[in-house]
Amino acid sequence: MVPAGAVPLNGFNVGIERMNIQKLSIGPNEIQSAYDALGHEWGWSFLSGPETQLYEAKTVIVGLNPARAHGDNPSDYGTHWDVPEGNIYFSKNWGGGEEYTALQSQLLRWFELLHLGPKQTIGANFVPFRSRSWAKLARPKESIQFAERLWQDVIKVTPAPLFITMGKDAGWYLAQALSNKLVARLPSGWGKQTIDVYDGTSGRRIVAMPHPSRFKLFNRGEASLTAEASFLAACDMELPFTAN
Repeated sequence: MVPAGAVPLNGFNVGIERMNIQKLSIGPNEIQSAYDALGHEWGWSFLSGPETQLYEAKTVIVGLNPARAHGDNPSDYGTHWDVPEGNIYFSKNWGGGEEYTALQSQLLRWFELLHLGPKQTIGANFVPFRSRSWAKLARPKESIQFAERLWQDVIKVTPAPLFITMGKDAGWYLAQALSNKLVARLPSGWGKQTIDVYDGTSGRRIVAMPHPSRFKLFNRGEASLTAEASFLAACDMELPFTAN
């Protein structure tokens, strides 16, 4: 039975009251101002779909910061707030051919396991500023502080109870921003890699995955069974959850 005001997601219920839709108070102008003030030069990118999906999503996929996908010059990269044309996880083939890239295939398996369609999820970067690598992020302390304010704003406007991160670093930083605590580490079926679960008093859950670009946990037949079971357990456990 679903409690009043809970948001159900494939069997687990999160006690988040439905909110009147309000828009983010931090927008593209604020990101651009911070980008300029902090000396970034590789462009920035925030949402992977239409901004409106953020106000309806059941799940948010969170990356650490935008990757340097092509080109070795800052001028090769632009800026974008959202993608009005649609959710790029579903609407675009990242490889350019008929086959999905390995990373996209991993993400699509996440959505398949959770029965999520293109309008039920959206992706976003924790830090919207692109860099050559995370280690070379300009003004890291100030950039992360800006990101924390941005995500505290996100939490106010999205009803999503579940945040799945691409990589452990993104999960840890997001947990700090939302004051979530690590409550479980589940086996991934890939050596010592684990699927980490962070819970908080807001009722928002963070599931920090080994980065899917490096660890191909899914689409491996029987070798993926442990990862699938732990992924579903991490996403479906009722809140609050306390590890043994």
